[in-house]
Amino acid sequence: MRRLINVDELDYFYKIIGKSIWHLQYVEDALIKMIFIKGIAKEKGAFQEPEANKLLSKLNKLTLGQLIELQVTSPELIERLTALNKDRKWLVHNSWRESGEGLYTDTGRQYFFNRCEAFIEKSLALQKAIQEDLMDYTISKGATRDTLYGIAHKKLNKLMGEA
Repeated sequence: MRRLINVDELDYFYKIIGKSIWHLQYVEDALIKMIFIKGIAKEKGAFQEPEANKLLSKLNKLTLGQLIELQVTSPELIERLTALNKDRKWLVHNSWRESGEGLYTDTGRQYFFNRCEAFIEKSLALQKAIQEDLMDYTISKGATRDTLYGIAHKKLNKLMGEA
């Protein structure tokens, strides 16, 4: 049956798109940090903070596809990132063209919502995989898990206004 999307579905539609994009940006940010640490800085103290910030700023301007091309991780993780990038292209550039008319059907709306939910799940899994890869690499360079968690908690506390 064809019908207009209802108010609750429309609300969910916009929320799921926003959530998808938000989690995509988390993946990109994690990948940028990985590229900087594993591919550019490589050793503690390789750069002074102003120079490091300048390099990070350049990386921040790259698309997910451009970041993937820098290949500083395992082929398996590159393959997963490439698959996410394909889904990103659909979400950002083609979802309206490919799924817009489908939103007038229950099946089409569910397909769109399921695809966005799967994108979010992939993004969350990739965030975790990148963080684990980077954690292992950083520990291999002499850091401890406790030190890294301490830095993360300190930053989180600062963001929450508790520092």
